[in-house]
Amino acid sequence: MGSHKPGPQYQQHDGNQENITIIVTVCTKGTSTPPTIIFKGKGYQTEWKHDNPANASISCSVKGWTNGAIGIEWIKDFDRHTAVKAKDGCCLLLVDGNNSHYTCGFLEYT
Repeated sequence: MGSHKPGPQYQQHDGNQENITIIVTVCTKGTSTPPTIIFKGKGYQTEWKHDNPANASISCSVKGWTNGAIGIEWIKDFDRHTAVKAKDGCCLLLVDGNNSHYTCGFLEYT
């Protein structure tokens, strides 16, 4: 989200910061599922999962973005958290065009 004013939307920094990816899901009833947080790196410290009030899933990737493997884990989390909400067993999920949403594993699971 950015300002509605025309012109570039940016923030300058000294280059010592790294981005993380957060995948969120908002339900039509105004509820949400726990987010997935993706850090840049080859691994993360297990302590990061402690004191996790949002009950977020934590993952990492080389670039800090989602990928096929993380996408599959995310859809499994989504399914687990929405199964109770979707009492009739049906649930509509709208995703963006990220390629992690269109891998064979992701599509086979859905």
